[in-house]
Amino acid sequence: MEKDCPYTICMDRLELIASCTNPFWNRRSYSDIPDGIMLTDEVKLYPCIKNNPFFNYSFDIHLKEQQVASFFCGDNHRLRYKISNPTRLNLANNILYEEGLHEKLKLIFNALGLTFYKYAYAEIAIDGYDFIQKQKSLMESDCYHRKQPLQNVSQTKDECTGKIKSIVPGSRFGDKHISIYDKQSEVQAAGKTYIEDFWKMNGLLIHPEKQIDRIELRLKRKQAEFLEADFSQLSDATYLSSFFRKHGGHYLEYIHNEVPKKRKHIIDWSAFKTVQLAKVKEAKQAASNASFKPVIKKLYLEFHRTGKEYYMASYEQLAETYGLRSWLYLRIEKWKREYRLR
Repeated sequence: MEKDCPYTICMDRLELIASCTNPFWNRRSYSDIPDGIMLTDEVKLYPCIKNNPFFNYSFDIHLKEQQVASFFCGDNHRLRYKISNPTRLNLANNILYEEGLHEKLKLIFNALGLTFYKYAYAEIAIDGYDFIQKQKSLMESDCYHRKQPLQNVSQTKDECTGKIKSIVPGSRFGDKHISIYDKQSEVQAAGKTYIEDFWKMNGLLIHPEKQIDRIELRLKRKQAEFLEADFSQLSDATYLSSFFRKHGGHYLEYIHNEVPKKRKHIIDWSAFKTVQLAKVKEAKQAASNASFKPVIKKLYLEFHRTGKEYYMASYEQLAETYGLRSWLYLRIEKWKREYRLR
């Protein structure tokens, strides 16, 4: 890649369906095991409070003491999958930016006795400089047009500056769509240092005169199933860019009005032909920040004192945002005993 115009590409979200050959949840209830379930020396499950309308049980999966995924099991018969003991595995965002994704998935699958069935949801993200401005310029150009005109284009703007923060060229409600948005501001606000590290390792540096934007291909249902079932491909930049271009490139291509063979793309796809991007060694979650634990405890106790759902929603949101769901579950049982709560 040219250093003055780098890109990065990575899976940013991945959720999949698998069958389980060892349905441990059918043998006994694990809802009151605060110390978790040790499956192997490396893989451990912690019961968590996270609702999914299709499953009866939910767990956080820890790999070598790091939370790497959410696991849903105990089919409540609302699913229509033609597999026995269906489960859902939602990978944590940070693990997708780490080295060895394929090997870690194998450890999880072997520990849980899972057999891959299909992908349920996926997001592939390309990051680079000033994508929003490039897309806006071509959309408003008098010289270029899209092969198929967009029926819906939505934008969000900063209320103070009027600056465009995101563009969605097409409908959000189909099985796939593209979203282009300011990723640099989001990463810095959320404290996702592992994404900044991923950028730096691959030459995408924060620049005072440029903005790092993201183009995200979001796939669900049938569209997600087009992804290769070979997990090793999910970290291959050449494969991901080829898949992105095939399934989402048309959103980013513009044709010259007078010379149809002359076309402009938001992305220079040739940049991905031979590149292999480096991954970070360990992507610590953005915020397992201990300073929020006293706040969560106070909100929990206030909820039990007043019965106001506002407090419950607040402590659950904090726990979700700062990666403290497992910690909260363990503490709830302790607080119930300590303060004699019902």
